[in-house]
Amino acid sequence: MGKDISRTELIDELEQAIKSETLAIFAGAGLSKPAGFFDWKGLLKEPAKQIQLDIDKEHDLLNVAQYFGNSKGRSKIENVIVDSFSSHTSPTENHFLLASLPINTYWTTNYDDLIEKSLDAVYKKSFAMTKDDQLKLQIRDLDAVIYKMHGDYRTPSEAVITRNDYEEYGINKRMFFREVLEGDLLKKTFLFLGFGFSDPNFNFVLSKMRILLKGNTRPHYCIMRRPVKPERPPKPKDQNDEDYRRKEEAYKKEETDYNYEVIKQELFIDDLFKSGIMVHLIDNYDEITQILKLLSKRYKQKTVFISGSAHEYNPLPKDEATSFIRILSNLLVSRGYSIVNGYGLGVGTHVINGVAEYAYSNRNVGVGDRLTLMPFPQTAINNEILKETWSSYRSEMIKKCGISIFMFGNKDKDGETIMADGMEEEFEIAKKNESVLIPLDFTGWMAQEFSLKEGVEETGIKFSDAKTAAVEVFKFIEQINQEEN
Repeated sequence: MGKDISRTELIDELEQAIKSETLAIFAGAGLSKPAGFFDWKGLLKEPAKQIQLDIDKEHDLLNVAQYFGNSKGRSKIENVIVDSFSSHTSPTENHFLLASLPINTYWTTNYDDLIEKSLDAVYKKSFAMTKDDQLKLQIRDLDAVIYKMHGDYRTPSEAVITRNDYEEYGINKRMFFREVLEGDLLKKTFLFLGFGFSDPNFNFVLSKMRILLKGNTRPHYCIMRRPVKPERPPKPKDQNDEDYRRKEEAYKKEETDYNYEVIKQELFIDDLFKSGIMVHLIDNYDEITQILKLLSKRYKQKTVFISGSAHEYNPLPKDEATSFIRILSNLLVSRGYSIVNGYGLGVGTHVINGVAEYAYSNRNVGVGDRLTLMPFPQTAINNEILKETWSSYRSEMIKKCGISIFMFGNKDKDGETIMADGMEEEFEIAKKNESVLIPLDFTGWMAQEFSLKEGVEETGIKFSDAKTAAVEVFKFIEQINQEEN
């Protein structure tokens, strides 16, 4: 693996970090810019005008912020932060893709709350740390912690934006943030998104670690766009065309600038490599979304939704049917898969048994580490609300899963065994979420009906005994994942 890595190498490394629960995100302004927020240059453009500076001529933006604060007062620059980031802007697709992944640590230099909003949207409990006092808190059952190095637009008086703020960082303000960041850089694998590595506070930490660790740093990854290559104007029939000459002169200047930026980027990549940061180069920012989608898909395909309801197990003998569910569940979790289940009648108990058998033989794994149970609530104000609640539950369960297995599908109604219509809704939700659909037709009932629909995977598995069928279904899932990847 070189200093700049391919998409395949990047995704493989990030997938491994997800499996080991060590993936962390460092988000810069570039992640929020597509949502309509400013980067630093855009944020300070109007303040620069007010003190008669041209932001395009300035390279030290810290000084621009400092001069504006000196001239207009601290409250004015705080107003700039509030006005720029207090809109009801929605997170981008990239925010939601990140939120869908099992990432529990975010670092950011942004003032906005898009990360928090995206985590809320997928029902993850998060907490944003913006000052030292909060680092002491021990909040239970958090899905993610967001460390906001430069503060939050809701408390602009504590925001880090001027040169003075940066000089006080780690001394009078946020004394422990650097230490926490150092610890995370040692323990976790960071993916840097929309971050330009020009922040003095971050670079201080990076330099310190590079010196202390003497180059033996943990590998981290960054996605960076290549300089945009200029297009040469087409030659006209008349070689004396003045408009063409002007375009050609402009092109030559752009080409010179482009070649300079390429050299500069190569040197920058080399410097990041010395700090353990490897770069994946892209041609346009849409590729970030493609990478996150593929990463999300890989993660989801290791999460299996088992949809099933069985008042009766025929056409299978009851003992064989329940053994099949238990063995299949055990096989899945023992090979690194996670299971999501709604505790369906006659199925959920045996899913739990299969997972529990594996967990009890592996002391480092708890049942809850590999199994998410979402029992359906049984009471509500009225049947309509209960029905809506069940639909929400189904959507919440299935959207986490890349593979959906359907088995049996019957229920008791007034002493008669009928088709479980709830499974049909689960099938449609799974299809909408582009989950791989695997109906096990040998279990009969709704599963057999699903096997006749378009877009499902035909297993071709015939039931002989519980263990053989479970192994065959597991092999089929493994084969699908290999083909997809």
